[in-house]
Amino acid sequence: MGTFGQKDIFGKGIKDSIPIKFDSLKAAVVTAAKRPQLKGDTIEFNVEQVRMRRNAVVQDLLRRLPGLRIEIDGTITYNGEKIEHLLVGGEDIFQGGPGLVAQNFDADKIARVQILDRRSDRSRFSGVDDGTRIKTINLVLKESAKNGYSGRTEISSSAEGNYTAGGVVAGFRRKEQFAAIALSGNTGVINFEGGGETQATYSFTSDIGDPIGASAGTGIPRFSGASLHYSNQWDDCSHLMTNYQFGNLWTNPITKTEMVQVLSTGIYSQQQKSQSINKEEQQSGEVVFERNISPRSALQMSLQSLFGRSRNQLQAVSETRLNDTLLNSSLRNVIDQVNTDGIGGNLSWRLELGRLKSRILSFSARISKDDNKASGYIYSMNRFLERGTVNTNLDTLDQRKVVAAHNFSDQFELTYTQPVFHVIDLGFIYELTDGYSNPIQASYNRAGGKYTQLVDSLTNDLKVHTLSQQADISIQGKLKGLKYSVGTSWLYHYSAQKLRGEGSVLPLRNFYVVPRVLIDYLIRKALDMRINYEARTLQPSVSELASLKNNNDPLRLTIGNPNLRPSINQSLIVNFRLLRPWMVYTAFVFGFNSNSISTKTVTDSSGRQVSQPVNVKGGRTLGANLFINHAMGGIEWGFRSTNSYNRSINYVDATLNRSTVISASGGVSATKYVSNKYSIQLNADIKYLDSRNSVNASVTMHYWTQSHGASVRLFVIPHYEIGSSATVIWQERANEFSSNTSTVLWNAYLSRNLLHDDLRIKFLVNNVLDQNAGITRINKGNTNTQTASNILGRYWMLSVMYHFEKKLNKK
Repeated sequence: MGTFGQKDIFGKGIKDSIPIKFDSLKAAVVTAAKRPQLKGDTIEFNVEQVRMRRNAVVQDLLRRLPGLRIEIDGTITYNGEKIEHLLVGGEDIFQGGPGLVAQNFDADKIARVQILDRRSDRSRFSGVDDGTRIKTINLVLKESAKNGYSGRTEISSSAEGNYTAGGVVAGFRRKEQFAAIALSGNTGVINFEGGGETQATYSFTSDIGDPIGASAGTGIPRFSGASLHYSNQWDDCSHLMTNYQFGNLWTNPITKTEMVQVLSTGIYSQQQKSQSINKEEQQSGEVVFERNISPRSALQMSLQSLFGRSRNQLQAVSETRLNDTLLNSSLRNVIDQVNTDGIGGNLSWRLELGRLKSRILSFSARISKDDNKASGYIYSMNRFLERGTVNTNLDTLDQRKVVAAHNFSDQFELTYTQPVFHVIDLGFIYELTDGYSNPIQASYNRAGGKYTQLVDSLTNDLKVHTLSQQADISIQGKLKGLKYSVGTSWLYHYSAQKLRGEGSVLPLRNFYVVPRVLIDYLIRKALDMRINYEARTLQPSVSELASLKNNNDPLRLTIGNPNLRPSINQSLIVNFRLLRPWMVYTAFVFGFNSNSISTKTVTDSSGRQVSQPVNVKGGRTLGANLFINHAMGGIEWGFRSTNSYNRSINYVDATLNRSTVISASGGVSATKYVSNKYSIQLNADIKYLDSRNSVNASVTMHYWTQSHGASVRLFVIPHYEIGSSATVIWQERANEFSSNTSTVLWNAYLSRNLLHDDLRIKFLVNNVLDQNAGITRINKGNTNTQTASNILGRYWMLSVMYHFEKKLNKK
């Protein structure tokens, strides 16, 4: 959503809002793209005169801008921070999916690239700064692109049966936008051509989840999907924005997982091989309408919906050991079906009071309703070895499961801003949220060939009522180069749950005071700093509070904790940003947790574990990051270093365990682009991780990881393009993990342009060395996990792409 309403009613936009139009920078200096300008809170790159190859997409443009990086999975980061939204002309196309826009929209339509910390929807509408910032990219279109449409259609295929097909079209006329994209394929890649430097897979807007757990991972998706976007602003007082997405996804992941836990008695490990078939269909939509009902007031209405269906089937085999001694083995089959239906709406009204432009009163009301249900069957055969013998005990689980939740909530909010002095505004927020939930979990044993025998110890039918109130007062303002927002929230949270049909109620009441401070200071032109302190509360979920055992995995049981309290997370981030002559970004991070929601895991002699959420104290995080970009010798150099210290607390059996993880990484990148000749990009990163646990100080987990990449494109022959990219990932063997992991993902292509470069024929070879790059490691507390998933092996594709463009008659 753009800045409509604020600018029209009050005569000036909220300071971090996205401008409808900027005065263009002088276009004669091509290097303006490399050296951004700082405009308020916004970093802006002028790219209007940057020459891009025909058919280049936004992602190709972003790669050439210092500080921006495209990861192999399609994630966009700026100085290490993930970009959450990618806007086009201030509009959130395709409901916040940066990948679809970056990998499929034309780059030659972009005049400026803006990077900003966007305020929340509530803050931008009401004018009260709630401290929320969302890292966002806004693409400002060239004036020549605002009166026409363009797009492309492509089909790719191979002899092995791999294919991608689809099309994208985007049209603009003044303030009117339309965009549509349709994609289908079995390579799992959402960009055209079926592969390349970025292997971003298709994903849905929302994760509908699977509480029974019948998935082995991601695998190689086969998908078909479409997204639509339309927005318009007319009469300078009305604005409409709509998004719709449909997707159908089928995967067959094959996964090998190695899990290692540090216990006081030694190393507890599990090796699991799993395979699943997962089918999911999802539809989501969003409509936002805004109207200036008078010169001093505005109305906003929005509606969101989500409908999802999935069918899943899992088979898994595992072995569990303690210090190389086999404890148990398991065979588990799970079949389930998940349904999700959700709808929500919001109505907001804003009024300017008196003569002062910043005296604003606003009111909003929101309701939401969602129904979730998962039903399926679990069959698990577990063999337990008796200590010191070769005898085994067999335990078999054969149950039908039903997990459902019916949720309804309504929320009301009142905000008011009052100017006190020329540079100070007072902000007030009162928010009331009332929610009702009916979580259901039922287990049925098989009896007489049917699953009709209810297991009382694994069944509940709860009614949960929650009531939250928040009062917030803040001061905000601007004085020369200083911008600030300082506030405090008083939070009251009440929840009560009871079993259906019973009169006993378990109430929980919590009261918290939560401060925040956000200061931006422009030290001098092209140099600023930010101090951001905030405290946030995290409420326990209904499942964490329910005192009910969950045996979906009979070897990994979980049970809720009705005495669980909310956690409080405090963070302080101090960063400095220099744009000229060198681009330098530094960030220092301090995080402190009190009353954190952690786990207590008890392991018995047979290797079976029972985990329960508990509150702990003492968690903390320290971090220091440095990013430097500078052009030297015609090459754009980038240097980066990220370092962190993390201490987390959990219980291992009855012992309080302090896990300490130290991570240090560094990297360098070099980019060289010569128009109509070549493009070269090089990246090299190295990381070291050291993990220790107080429960057993003699066991440490430490290893090195290296990631190196290179991309070369040659354009020396007119109408031809030759390209190749390679990524090398190496991970050192980490104590109990089986071996080092080393993969090389190498792709190459040759393309030929015809018909004035509108038609392109391309031959692509993906994963030339036929290696598995789907290996990841995760560290959490005293647990380290390594997962290897199947990815598409070597394949070649022949693609034909046609690009079209047309100017429209002016209205």
